[in-house]
Amino acid sequence: METVPGSLRELVEGRRDFAELDLVYCAGVMETLPPASAQGLVRALFGTLAPGGRLVVRSLLPTLPDAALLEAFFDWRLALRSERDIFALASGIPEEEIGSWLFSANEESTLGVLVVERRR
Repeated sequence: METVPGSLRELVEGRRDFAELDLVYCAGVMETLPPASAQGLVRALFGTLAPGGRLVVRSLLPTLPDAALLEAFFDWRLALRSERDIFALASGIPEEEIGSWLFSANEESTLGVLVVERRR
């Protein structure tokens, strides 16, 4: 395992060399990005996968009961995404490169998870 320092911009612009990864997990940062930036990040992360590799993207759902509290008291401007919005994050990935995808939500319906597998 190796740590490679860099920024999201470097990753999205292709200035960081990651390749042939089996699993990429992206959480936390998705709640801070507008749709176009989040789509670019998902596309870039998917590009790092080996055939059969999986990208796991987690995002908060609009049903999060504490969203207003987080915004009011902590000044966190969260990007809450519906299931449809989360699927849209993968819209920049060519369909022929996707082996499968699956959406699930936690029991409380506050977190959505999209798993996209690269075709073998």
